[in-house]
Amino acid sequence: MKTITASLCFVFILVLTVPSAVKSDEMGVMKFSTAAPLGSDLEKLTTLVLTEAFKRLGYSYEVESYPQKRGIYLMRTGRVDGDATRVYGFNKEGKHPYYVRVNESHAAIFFDAFVTDPKIKITSWEDLKNGNYRVGYLEGVKFSEQHLIGFIDKDKLISQPNSNLNGLKQLVNGRTDVYIYADGSRAKNDMADEELKKSTITFAGHVDRIDLYPYLQKKHEPIADILTATIRDIKKEGLFEIFQKQVSEN
Repeated sequence: MKTITASLCFVFILVLTVPSAVKSDEMGVMKFSTAAPLGSDLEKLTTLVLTEAFKRLGYSYEVESYPQKRGIYLMRTGRVDGDATRVYGFNKEGKHPYYVRVNESHAAIFFDAFVTDPKIKITSWEDLKNGNYRVGYLEGVKFSEQHLIGFIDKDKLISQPNSNLNGLKQLVNGRTDVYIYADGSRAKNDMADEELKKSTITFAGHVDRIDLYPYLQKKHEPIADILTATIRDIKKEGLFEIFQKQVSEN
């Protein structure tokens, strides 16, 4: 009897000490991290796609938002089953071997141009230079800085250190001709500002995009190819466009 009791206690302790990510897998739940704010268009779209994809594979899907470095830590320690939003070349140098890319994009970040003159149309970085525009952008966004600094004349570049909202207000007040907004889908929140609502500010076009991919934690590598195929099926069926419309209308 003592032997049986001791064995049961050991099993109970073992269950309590199993990492949460392993338990979630046993229950058919895929727990992901994302750097996208919960409730943002990016998070909504990726959640719709991955919820549908994992449902077809027999899992439910959950996601929490964490800072980039925290997300990497959670992946490295296996406390999450995947990362919902990373660029294609995130692990190109092999620094994060516990990240396994799913080779089908399920979202994109657009770099959008906003102007106050509706006649201006901008669809590339070259259009900014060729138009000889004064260009505003948010400091610290590496992708924007890589394309603007050294490409646009220094006296035509006006950085905004604080927020995109302030950058858009600089545009409205005539300090710039164009404002580049990283992840332009989030601009609609700033457009609710009273000053901007009264202005002639308008969308001039996408200057660039970065496709995003889901990554699985290394232990789930065996399902990477089937998840890739499943996301492709979702696109072929037209469901991806339905998800995009659903997000844009809410």
